Amino acid sequence: MKLRYRFGLLAALFLAFLVIAPIILLRTLGIQYDWQRHTLVQTGSIIARTAPRGATISLNGVETGQVTPATLSFLLPGEYDLGLVKSGYHTWVKHFSLESGRVVSAGPQNNPIVLFFEHPTETVLSTSTISLVSEGDNRWAVEATTSLAILNLVTQKSVYSAIQDKTSEPVSCSASGTHLFCHVGNNWYMINPDTGQTELLILHSIQPKKIVALTPVLLGLLDQNSTVFFYDVQKKLATQVTNRAFDIVLGEDSLLALTASQLLSIKPLEGQPQVLADGIGEYNQGELVPADGGRVYAILDDQLVSLIPLRQNIAQGVAYANWNKTDEGLLYGNENGFSLWSARSGSPPDEILRSSVPISHALYSDATKLAIYRQGSQIKVIEAYETPARNTITLIDQADNSIVSFAIDRDLKILFYLLSDGTLVKSEIR
Repeated sequence: MKLRYRFGLLAALFLAFLVIAPIILLRTLGIQYDWQRHTLVQTGSIIARTAPRGATISLNGVETGQVTPATLSFLLPGEYDLGLVKSGYHTWVKHFSLESGRVVSAGPQNNPIVLFFEHPTETVLSTSTISLVSEGDNRWAVEATTSLAILNLVTQKSVYSAIQDKTSEPVSCSASGTHLFCHVGNNWYMINPDTGQTELLILHSIQPKKIVALTPVLLGLLDQNSTVFFYDVQKKLATQVTNRAFDIVLGEDSLLALTASQLLSIKPLEGQPQVLADGIGEYNQGELVPADGGRVYAILDDQLVSLIPLRQNIAQGVAYANWNKTDEGLLYGNENGFSLWSARSGSPPDEILRSSVPISHALYSDATKLAIYRQGSQIKVIEAYETPARNTITLIDQADNSIVSFAIDRDLKILFYLLSDGTLVKSEIR
């Protein structure tokens, strides 16, 4: 090859290097030329993770050839519709506005997007269930057969109580600590749901509307006349401790009582109750919201407030509220919708859902960052984390509107729902 051709080839290679090298360098830095804007821009990325893995990823209706978990990199700023498809599961689609240089997680921070079965596997557990009861991570079904039976929904183990031939009488049950408290006819019973051991509470003229277990042998009672008692199960003895109370809950080391103007801490074997908050205000009814970390919240009439550590008004128009220990927040709402408020950040509440169709009591799953609720004949789940738009999926649809109540397991993998005819169904939703 002649010398001038060699120089020509080297010059061409050098020019190609001068052109290609900056392009490679800019791409490495996440910078591309935007032909629509005719300028260099910093690209962005979308991180997509799912549970389970292996969902096919599409952008704006076009498959990317990737499956979850994956990071979609070098995306120009703009509008994107991210789709996740896995056979046998509900399709997940969401719109994103990707800004220059941003890395966006498609799901909740440090959590995958949960995919749910299109057709859950369902099993009928009982045809004689009268109520579902929850306490912490425990879930029970109360069944009325020849006697009152307790089905542990977590272990699927049933035990029979000593309450015989009472199935024709009105029955209502609640849980506190490790026991169930059932009101059958005119009597109250304390039942160990693991063994079925049953204790008849001799209350004489006391008519409780709420029972709280401080220990297996010491109970707090709130009666129909707003009087609070301690009840010794072994001695079958009730001792009055205060009156004019709206509600009682178990505190960290005492019984908390909300009266007409004060929040009281009442300890067994001590004399005068301790005033934790005074001058709360005027209201006609009140309900305490159990929390941890020394926090105390309440619904006064329809206003959700913080009583301890600081007196703070959180929201109005509130019918219920649940404390979430992991995320340190309150899920609260009414039949028209619900919101999430973070005690950790103290920022304004985040409205999760607003609807003209009545909504029943919503529950929050900290494992998935989702909220589940009943709306008419359907049980739905909605994203409760910060996101541009919230996806909603219908998990159960009973056309006859016969769902009475429901319960979920800790990981939101199993849903239990009770129908009006006493049928209890276990649904494996993911």
